[in-house]
Amino acid sequence: MRIQHLVGTRRRLFLQTIELIPGGAGVAVTRDNVLRYRHLVCDYWLNRRIRAQCEAFMRGLRDLVRPEWIRAFTPLELQTLLAGANKLIDLEDLRANCKYSGGYTDEHPSIMLFWEVGPCLIVICPLE
Repeated sequence: MRIQHLVGTRRRLFLQTIELIPGGAGVAVTRDNVLRYRHLVCDYWLNRRIRAQCEAFMRGLRDLVRPEWIRAFTPLELQTLLAGANKLIDLEDLRANCKYSGGYTDEHPSIMLFWEVGPCLIVICPLE
């Protein structure tokens, strides 16, 4: 079996072959270049394949937050700001500090349902 410097990816209903390096279809993976091949495959799946989505996300983020402000944070701090802390939410504290507007009150049916279901969601989807 011959492995080449290619990856296959599905674009809608079609299988597309991508060369990892120029002329990759004609370059066999050998013991001498297998490590480079593995790095190229990882680079494709983790970087190149999602480049357009990452660029779109960054354009949107820059519309909301000045780039110099973003650079003030470490990657871990930025992850926490975007995704939240990796810990359980204190629902009692959240409820005690909620300020409703737009016609919503603590007695609104949607709000009451949220507070009824909230604790169940934490049990169903525990943090790792």
